Amino acid sequence: MDHLRYQIARADALLHAADNLIERVGDRRRREHVAHLVDLAKQATATALAMAADLARQLLKGRSEG
Repeated sequence: MDHLRYQIARADALLHAADNLIERVGDRRRREHVAHLVDLAKQATATALAMAADLARQLLKGRSEG
């Protein structure tokens, strides 16, 4: 559960950083940096969602067995 919270916080922080950079994008290098941050945020979000889905499946399985 702590790892899931970490992934969600990481995705949020990366998206916030990307949003701040988008406001200041003026050259190609900055745009590439923003694209990289957005990609990292996408990966962190996907990981968090996969972990949440696994956790939900485990909880449902535990209920049906218990």
